[in-house]
Amino acid sequence: MIQKWGGGSFLFPFIIMMITVGAPALLVESMLGQMLQSGPLDVWLKLHPVLGGIGVTSMFSAYVIGIYYIIIVAWSLFYRVVVKLSKI
Repeated sequence: MIQKWGGGSFLFPFIIMMITVGAPALLVESMLGQMLQSGPLDVWLKLHPVLGGIGVTSMFSAYVIGIYYIIIVAWSLFYRVVVKLSKI
């Protein structure tokens, strides 16, 4: 499907957005965390109490992504064991 529809139509805007939005946001959050010596929730709460939702959202998304990757690793290990134990 990539050859038919063109993968660049997604990849090019994705790379542009990662460079213009993703990298600066990562750097700002890292610098604020080091400057205030706090975790994600406390950093945003120290800046302004209304911004605490950003810290909660970042922690929740990290938690969900971690669970997602753990499930993928478990599936790959399970199928690796099944292939090793099965008779070909």
